Amino acid sequence: MKILAGLALAVSVGLNVYLWQQGARLRAETEALRASAGEAEGWRAEHETLKTQSTAKPATSEADARELARLRSELGPLRKQAADAESLRAQAAEAGPLRAQLTAAKKSLVAAEENLAEAAKLTPEEAQALKGEAQSIACISNMKQIGVAARLYAKEHGNTFPPDLVAMKDELGTPKLLFCPGAPGGVQAMDWTHLNVSTISYQFLNPNGNASDSQKPLVTCSMHGHVGLSDTSVNARRNSPTQ
Repeated sequence: MKILAGLALAVSVGLNVYLWQQGARLRAETEALRASAGEAEGWRAEHETLKTQSTAKPATSEADARELARLRSELGPLRKQAADAESLRAQAAEAGPLRAQLTAAKKSLVAAEENLAEAAKLTPEEAQALKGEAQSIACISNMKQIGVAARLYAKEHGNTFPPDLVAMKDELGTPKLLFCPGAPGGVQAMDWTHLNVSTISYQFLNPNGNASDSQKPLVTCSMHGHVGLSDTSVNARRNSPTQ
């Protein structure tokens, strides 16, 4: 019995030692596995972080590209708005003078309407007298221009006036100046090729004359009686036939 008890005790002790050794080994392996698992988890976390960073950067770049495209799409309309604003400023700057011109034109129109209204009140005799005065003034203007043309001719021809009115056609420019506005037939020729000298309203008084004698009569109008002098001035007859 004692032998059996001793064997049992020895077997029990040996078994316990074995089990303790196996437990210690298992605990060591478990700790190693736990350490390995922790390390693997760290690697996994680091991998996920790197993966997130690698995917976030393209996402950010894509967002930036979209924002850049949006800004570019808005740039065109903004530039057009700026150009339109500049055009409006230029138009506003021009509006002031245009308004002033419009106001002046309206005033002129009102004045013209008032003059027409006054003219409508004139008697036939008054209207005829007004017409005659206007024709007389236009006749004086023609004679002054004839005097200027004659002096221009004289400068090119030894200080000598032309032999007749037609000779200084280059200086006159148009034959219309040779017809008094009060003449019954009015202007008889619009160009020199159709001019009939017998229809000219003015009489040339100083053919081939010396231009130095400035007070010598140069031309006269048979309709109004005005006399143009060689210095281009005109002695106007106040009581002319048409006045």
